[in-house]
Amino acid sequence: MHGRQPSPPGLQRRARLTGRAGRCPVYHRRILILLRHGRTPNNAQARLQGQIDSPLDEVGFEQSAVVGKALRDRWPVDRVVTSSRRRTRQTSRAAGLSDAPTTIDDRWMEIDFGAYDDRRISDVMAELGAAWASDISYMPPGGESMACLHERVGEAVAEIAEEAATSNVVVVTHATPIKSAVAWLLDGEAEMIMRLRVSLASVTAFGPVGHGMVLTEFNWCPARHIG
Repeated sequence: MHGRQPSPPGLQRRARLTGRAGRCPVYHRRILILLRHGRTPNNAQARLQGQIDSPLDEVGFEQSAVVGKALRDRWPVDRVVTSSRRRTRQTSRAAGLSDAPTTIDDRWMEIDFGAYDDRRISDVMAELGAAWASDISYMPPGGESMACLHERVGEAVAEIAEEAATSNVVVVTHATPIKSAVAWLLDGEAEMIMRLRVSLASVTAFGPVGHGMVLTEFNWCPARHIG
């Protein structure tokens, strides 16, 4: 599963992008927004939190409120998708997105770190070395590989890209699914996941143009000053 994977059929139709990230002059009446959740205690302690159900901390709620206002000031929101993890659902509510119809879709859940969940990131990196940093096929004990995550996110992206042609959709999700979605939508290789960084409470957005989509925002952080 290394390298470029075939795009899901729906994505092949819509997501051939220009790569003009942040420089496209086109006004996008429709938008696909990928919003990472706010801070949790695990984030504050630099601990892994894949599919464990961490709540937001006080800073996370404040970040979510700020990014939500900034987001809603720029775009009307027609629909919201979250994972089932509390941190995404709490982020959605704190961001003021609760009035929009909301769907839970666990294809947008964070990667499963298995036995490494809740451990300090520095300890895991020291133990795994290159396997952690560069091998998308590496599967932690009881967990999930980046390649497997990329496959499930690709299915979700294909559906959401179609919907974004006619409505503004906000997906409140996690760091790794956002990076995977960017790789899919930019027609990149799965290894791109390893080369992107997505901040807490950040916005990444795509606007449809013709038969493709343009990356209009990447890692926009209106709440960067908080926490």
